[in-house]
Amino acid sequence: SDARRLLLMAADGRDGELPFEWRYLWAQAETSLAVLGQPGERNIRAVIDPDGESIYTFSPERFARWNPMTIPGEITSTPLVSVETPGRNPREALVSPDGRSALLGAANGQRDLIETSTGRVLDMLPAVEPGRPPFVYSEDGRRFAYGNDDRTLRIQSSQTARTISEVTLPNGVEQVAIDNTASRIAAINRDQVHLLNAASGEPAVQPLRHDLLDVTAATFDRPALRLATATMDGQVRIWDVQTGRMTSTFTAPIRSIETIRFGPTEDLMHLRNARGTDIFVNMQDGRVVAEPTGAWSMTSDWSLLASSDGPLRMKIDSLQDSK
Repeated sequence: SDARRLLLMAADGRDGELPFEWRYLWAQAETSLAVLGQPGERNIRAVIDPDGESIYTFSPERFARWNPMTIPGEITSTPLVSVETPGRNPREALVSPDGRSALLGAANGQRDLIETSTGRVLDMLPAVEPGRPPFVYSEDGRRFAYGNDDRTLRIQSSQTARTISEVTLPNGVEQVAIDNTASRIAAINRDQVHLLNAASGEPAVQPLRHDLLDVTAATFDRPALRLATATMDGQVRIWDVQTGRMTSTFTAPIRSIETIRFGPTEDLMHLRNARGTDIFVNMQDGRVVAEPTGAWSMTSDWSLLASSDGPLRMKIDSLQDSK
């Protein structure tokens, strides 16, 4: 979370379906503080929240919440909350940004909203076919949005499970994005992106179209004034969310873009495709500013980017002046 505490997954080395465990450790001391879970328990997912106050583990047998500040340096530890989940077999887990709720997706399509302080199930969401796009939380963690097999998009309160709005889209929902103010939702539907009012589900503007090219990603900028969309062929478009007007467009040198992030400046953007290739581009002309390889990290203001493509080589790029 804060570069001092890490979660490490370790397998036991046997062939077939490998049981594995999550170890909680201090990065600087390189010593394991605890193994999270009971002996032989296979944790599917482990998450440490951004402020480092809680660790969550999800396994076929149970959901557990741990206090990292009081975990003893022993082989096993006792969680703060432990709830049995027989038969759930969660395949995906997402903890809200405020740490108050979590969304669990099971292998059979069942999806549950749980309260992390108690492990209580707040709502059993409609089951969906495998491969349905994941849930999306608002930045404050108070709302989440998701698509259903019946072509509906639902927005709910993560604290009470109350349905805030629900809208039916003619061709269903393939992906969802929610802005930082939790006021707008972008629902991707093949070559269209529907901008909706999060409180009412009503369209905010006319659908944004990509001329028969399937949209693969969408994201809002931090002030929630612009929306960026990308297509299979690498075309990126920037939209004014208040008017629905396209303000700029460029074609990136990578295809099948899955992740878009606006930078802190007006012209910098981060793109990642399905193969895990990352590039930083100038939004004005699509020029590649940096293309990190291997492991990489950057400063919070996006001024410096450090990357390493081997044990003996590290490169530092300035994203501001393209050096």
